[in-house]
Amino acid sequence: MYFTEEQILVANELNLERFLINQGEEVKKSGKEVRWMRFDSVTVKENKWYRHSQSKGGYPVQFLREFYGMEFLEAIAFLLNEQGINLKDKISLKNLKKENKMENKVKEKKPFKLPKKINSTQNIYNYLVNKRFIDKEVVDYFVKENMIYENYYGSIVFVAYDENKIPKYAQIKILEDRKHNSIVVESSDYKEGFKYLGNNDNLYVFESHIDLLSYITLNKESWRENSYISLSGVNPNMLLGLLERRKYSKIYMCLDNDKAGIEASYKIAEELKSIYEDIKVYLKIPEEKDYNETLKKLNGVEYIQKKGHPKIEFCRNMIVGYVSKYLDLKYERLDELKVYRKIYKIFNEKEMLPLNLNEETLFFLYEKIDESVEDIYKVIKQNSSLKTEEIFLKAYSICNPIKDVGNSEERIKLIENQIVEIGKGFKNKINIEELEEKQINLIKNLIQFSGFLLDEFELSFKNKEEENEQTKLSIKM
Repeated sequence: MYFTEEQILVANELNLERFLINQGEEVKKSGKEVRWMRFDSVTVKENKWYRHSQSKGGYPVQFLREFYGMEFLEAIAFLLNEQGINLKDKISLKNLKKENKMENKVKEKKPFKLPKKINSTQNIYNYLVNKRFIDKEVVDYFVKENMIYENYYGSIVFVAYDENKIPKYAQIKILEDRKHNSIVVESSDYKEGFKYLGNNDNLYVFESHIDLLSYITLNKESWRENSYISLSGVNPNMLLGLLERRKYSKIYMCLDNDKAGIEASYKIAEELKSIYEDIKVYLKIPEEKDYNETLKKLNGVEYIQKKGHPKIEFCRNMIVGYVSKYLDLKYERLDELKVYRKIYKIFNEKEMLPLNLNEETLFFLYEKIDESVEDIYKVIKQNSSLKTEEIFLKAYSICNPIKDVGNSEERIKLIENQIVEIGKGFKNKINIEELEEKQINLIKNLIQFSGFLLDEFELSFKNKEEENEQTKLSIKM
């Protein structure tokens, strides 16, 4: 296959923001650009993209090669097709740009149409059963219900139906080894995710169709009683669409065990709680990176380990350290208000605010946080029957990565305000449990602040290294 220079230029005119939205990807406005939430260092603007973490970018052809693993010619053909251009047609870049300006505002939606089906299921069973270890009986069921089939090109098609059994959404799983090998069929309805609906009121939510099938394989007993839905990512629209039509009392978030999956689980859980008061949301994070990687591990093949969330892992490690440190700690009677006056003074020293972090301010605050946690722990132990591990487990249970935000000045202000509130609590002799909760919450914020300081210091150190490299380069030049 050969493409003219004009065709390549036209292929590179595709609006990347619209393309990502059509693929069901989550994007977020960031100034004049749009940030792709799957790779949060990637921004797009019209037909341009840039990956800030690697300092590289370009146009749609490179975009598809970088993130969708397409070959050069394949990417051009795909992009021309996305713009409704027949490869045999004569095209003019000048005319196309004029059309795109109009089309970017209002684009007529084509009718949804499933890809052509073939009778073979060989690729389905070879991939899902032999390579992904999905239970054959589970695959049999979904194939029989026409929710999974093979298309003309030998790829696997996953289909979502509405309540009237009408297909509304489809995703093609390309079996070649690519970085990003799934394409959503044009005009799919993003309120209709790939799903199985049982009769009870338990709903399990996944990032991908294969994770959904993997979880069923791992929990096969009475699996048809429950309901399962794949979000095809971390956007909650498919879940919210289902909840508009059907009620569930328990929702289990089974997203990936990495930063993006865990943060999405927290965000979706909070959104659901704000809409539905009677729904209980549980995190059911997989043992490894996702439920299929867990399945691979059980079958003794190479698998991707869990990545976890750096903020949660940091809190966990800090708390394990405190529990072991304070488990047998002897303490004397303390004047609670003096303790909190001391802590307040540390964080109220305006000249010590680490707005421009250096090694001295970092370790000063880090050391003072450690001392403060110890003092608060002693105060709680004087007034509570809680065991050491219970105090810190309570602090860990309220760690929330999506609420751990703000710069150093904002975080210090929050800590100051909490200390003032606790001081008022002691003076007014408020309920012991309420006071205990406030103090444990302060421990949590101090630990999260420790993590923030370390992150800032590492970033500062990295920037210095980059500056030194730039200086060396300029000297050489």
